[in-house]
Amino acid sequence: MKQLRGDRALVELLLAARLVGLDTLQVACELTLECGVVMAAVVMNELRRLTAPERPERMSLPE
Repeated sequence: MKQLRGDRALVELLLAARLVGLDTLQVACELTLECGVVMAAVVMNELRRLTAPERPERMSLPE
């Protein structure tokens, strides 16, 4: 809230929590605190990483 537009950032995080759940938001916040940069953008990035679909390990293409 101390940052510029901090109230708006908080609302965006709470809206994201509606989609991913509070537990996932909590994990994203904890990861953000561990890296030492407390910004809503970093929390949103962690949320995207946590909720991203798994990538296939390897694609096989015909020769």
